[in-house]
Amino acid sequence: MPISTSYHRRAELRCVVIVALLAVIGCGADENPVGSVRGQVTYRGKAVQEGNVSFRAPTSGVVASAQLKEDGKYELLFGGTPDVPAGEYAVVITPPSYLVDPEKPHPKVKKHPDIPHRYRNDSTSPLKARVDEGENTLDFEM
Repeated sequence: MPISTSYHRRAELRCVVIVALLAVIGCGADENPVGSVRGQVTYRGKAVQEGNVSFRAPTSGVVASAQLKEDGKYELLFGGTPDVPAGEYAVVITPPSYLVDPEKPHPKVKKHPDIPHRYRNDSTSPLKARVDEGENTLDFEM
C-alpha cells in the first residue's frame, strides 16, 4: 500500500519543526551565568600574605577557591577556570595547607594570627559574597 506524498511532506514538516524547537530550547537554556572574581584579603589593613580563600554556595555545593599571593590578592578558580557560577556564597579564609611526608619530621606549623579562627569555618565566618555575571572585584577586610 503506497504512502501518499502529502504524508511525507507533513512528516518532513514535523521533523523540521521539532529540530527547530530543540535548537531554540537547547541554545542557552542550560547555560548559567558566570563571572570572574578577583580581590584582596587584608587583616587590620595589611595584606594577608599566605592562605586560601574559598567561596562556597550553600544551596548548590559549588566551591571555588584561590591561593593568596604575597600582596593578599587572589583570582578565584572553579574547575580550573576563572568562570565561577553566579550566585550567593559563604566565604572562608584559611591558612595554607601543607603536605606532610610521614618519613620526615613534621615541619613547624605557623600559627597565622592574621587569619582569625572565626574566618576559617563555614559556620562561623561572617563573610558573604555575591558573584555577578562578568568581572567582580571582591575585597575582604578582617
